Amino acid sequence: MTPQDPTGRGDSERQLKEPDRRQRKRDEKRPRTAIDPLIDCVFKKIFGSEEHKRLLIHFLNSLLGPRAGIDVTEVELLNPYNQRDLLDDKLTEVDVKACDNEGRVYQIEVQLVLGGHITRRMVYTWSSVMAKQIEKGNEFYEVQPVIGIWLFKRDLFKGGSPACFFQWYDRDEGTLLTAEDYLIAIELDKWAGLLNRGDRGKMGVCQSDGGDENKDEDGNNGKDGLSGIERWVWILTHGKEIDLDDPPVECRTPEMLEVVEVLKSFTQEDREWDLYERRMIAQSERATWKGYTEAARKELKKVQKEMRETRAELRKEAREKERYRKAAEQAEQTAEEERLEREKAIQTAEKESTKRDKLIRAAEEERKKAIQTAEIERLEREKATKTAEKERLEREEKISKAVIALSNQRLGPEDIAASLGLELEKVRAVLESSRDK
Repeated sequence: MTPQDPTGRGDSERQLKEPDRRQRKRDEKRPRTAIDPLIDCVFKKIFGSEEHKRLLIHFLNSLLGPRAGIDVTEVELLNPYNQRDLLDDKLTEVDVKACDNEGRVYQIEVQLVLGGHITRRMVYTWSSVMAKQIEKGNEFYEVQPVIGIWLFKRDLFKGGSPACFFQWYDRDEGTLLTAEDYLIAIELDKWAGLLNRGDRGKMGVCQSDGGDENKDEDGNNGKDGLSGIERWVWILTHGKEIDLDDPPVECRTPEMLEVVEVLKSFTQEDREWDLYERRMIAQSERATWKGYTEAARKELKKVQKEMRETRAELRKEAREKERYRKAAEQAEQTAEEERLEREKAIQTAEKESTKRDKLIRAAEEERKKAIQTAEIERLEREKATKTAEKERLEREEKISKAVIALSNQRLGPEDIAASLGLELEKVRAVLESSRDK
């Protein structure tokens, strides 16, 4: 029975010391010449190992010095390069975490494949690094600035600068919420394409010489005219293509030559080469699964979108049906109300007609009655007139007889008028009338 290894290193060390025959054959067939600096273990050794800390310092100053005015003189690696950890873990995304002499915290990550919602992941990772400072018991005034740097092999944004420095600020007023925190996205292929075309005006980062960063190994200014950050972009995108034994002019500065030595170490040491192949295969598998996952996510989004659209259409159709139903009910109710109104109007009209007929009949009866009354009154008036005329005639006759009688008694007209209480003219008229007869 094989004794247990209390250190837990046995399996990984045996894997390195005793590669299987198929691995040996692959090593023999495949030349150890092309090393991609973007493979996570190589990237981590360049920027996250104690023996190469000056490369991280140079990279940070080249990127942040011209744009943010940051001068890094010393760094402390928070998760230094560990060959055994990388060998045991084939799935973990590898990043570089460090803090500088001013306390600023850096998180650097390289992405060969763009996963889904990568921008949200960038913000989440940045906020996680910030939050971990609070978890350690620090007060808010002790929390140090966090600078997240993401290097993308493929283009993340359409057009624009290949280096985007994001900060938190008010879009309308331009007021910065925090001036020392950054989230930086570097699109390597886009930047390399601009360098190849000589279009340096769109790079968005200061293109100054950067002091000694462009001097070659002999202390002379470089002939390629590249700034420090451009030289980093060049070697990260072209590193797997260069001749490590005869590096090109772009690699003739002390920092780039040190990077070349790191790349050569993966071709010369069996452990490093085995680690490189394992991580390259793991990243390829992860990229493949990311592709499958992204395709499945896109298909799921498409199906979900179609389902949402279908549900929206069904809801719209249901709303239309409900609207038509309510409209029909409303129309039916309106028609019923109109019918009742018409019936009520008819009944009211009939009542009014009946009332009007009654009034007409009553008026006709009143008219007839009034005519009858008027006729009776006319007849009564005629009768009264006749009666009055008869009485007048009788009275006239009596007066005439009385006048004549008094006249026969030899009374004069004055005396007769006085005796009978008549006007003198009336007496004389009667006397005149009697003489004519």
